[in-house]
Amino acid sequence: MKTALLFFSVFYSIIDAALPPFSQSVREIEAILSDPRLYQLLGGAEPIQEIQRGDAGYIVTTKNQTVEVVITYLPLDRPGPAKFTLQFLKQANS
Repeated sequence: MKTALLFFSVFYSIIDAALPPFSQSVREIEAILSDPRLYQLLGGAEPIQEIQRGDAGYIVTTKNQTVEVVITYLPLDRPGPAKFTLQFLKQANS
């Protein structure tokens, strides 16, 4: 029983150490979509047509507007999912 408990605790700490890239990107996109700054910049009048990974974060596009979301990763004091901040930059459409 002690061996199983030790195995589980080691296994859990490895899993919790870092998220796979897919899971991390899901966390980032969820944070972007739930941030009120995105709604303010886009105005909520048009549906999102595309969310694309860019050099510094993501690019959110509607029919007439584009918002670049810059992700800044914060240092971690312990193992776990990456912490980050978001900066929203409205782009001029041509």
